[in-house]
Amino acid sequence: MDFMFGALTRFFGALPEWLNAVTAFVAGASAITALTPAMGDDKVIGKVRRALEWIALNVGHAKPAVKK
Repeated sequence: MDFMFGALTRFFGALPEWLNAVTAFVAGASAITALTPAMGDDKVIGKVRRALEWIALNVGHAKPAVKK
């Protein structure tokens, strides 16, 4: 029982650091997708950008407008 209590204590003790890391990762991905232009020609950059948009939670109407 002490093992379970210790594991839960460590988990909840480390939770703020994990939340900060995830929040920083999402914010960074959002900043990168907002600052980089959409490149339809380059397939590799397009795939990376699409993945970053999902990580940044830029889906649906939250996506930035494509500049032409």
